[in-house]
Amino acid sequence: MSNSWEFHMRNMTSNRRKVEARVHHAGGAKVPWHDGRPACWEKDIVYNPDGGHDSVYVPNDFVAHFSEWVKVIIDGLKLVKDIGIFIASEGADEEALVNALQDIFDLSKDTIKAELAKCDEDIDALVKNAKASFEKACKSIGADPKYIKKLASHISGSDDWAFIAGNTYIDYIHDSSDITGKHGWSIFIDDKYEDDERDGDKQGLQIAHHAFIYKGHLFYVYDDDGRTKLWSHHW
Repeated sequence: MSNSWEFHMRNMTSNRRKVEARVHHAGGAKVPWHDGRPACWEKDIVYNPDGGHDSVYVPNDFVAHFSEWVKVIIDGLKLVKDIGIFIASEGADEEALVNALQDIFDLSKDTIKAELAKCDEDIDALVKNAKASFEKACKSIGADPKYIKKLASHISGSDDWAFIAGNTYIDYIHDSSDITGKHGWSIFIDDKYEDDERDGDKQGLQIAHHAFIYKGHLFYVYDDDGRTKLWSHHW
């Protein structure tokens, strides 16, 4: 199982311009502060739809609590209820769910099966509701599910993945929660290299309210088609 967070930044801008990514957290020591938190990492991200180019931030272990995902799963399988789980096999049974969670959260099958055995939920019903959960996550930010699937497919190929957005993203990632070690994360893109006023404003600093989850890591996508859905202005 993955012992630490990794934040993967994907720049998919149509004109291949670079953008600046920033990560802010209570344990940071850099300025300026945004969202009430100091900076701990910043990097110019060149066009990198396939990753690379030093675009991954790995926090220090003292603020890394990705292993807490399993505790959230134990708590009523909230991850399955509240986060858009995509099961590539389109299976509708417990084995399909086990395989999906293994891919998404980088947990062992034995760990997942042990927690499922403790759960009072109807597992088959949870699997059947996975599609509705995904659509709910997309709807929470006004995004077309087909668009989100296209981005996720590029990140993960045909494997299983999850999409977290809207209030669920705020609750689990941005705000204080068990999996963030009681200190949330603020993820920004500064599109300072774009002088585009199509939306009435220069793009400027924008804060994420989404993440793709794959292999136990968080992926953030910035592109022109979805920037008003996956991100919002932060002044």
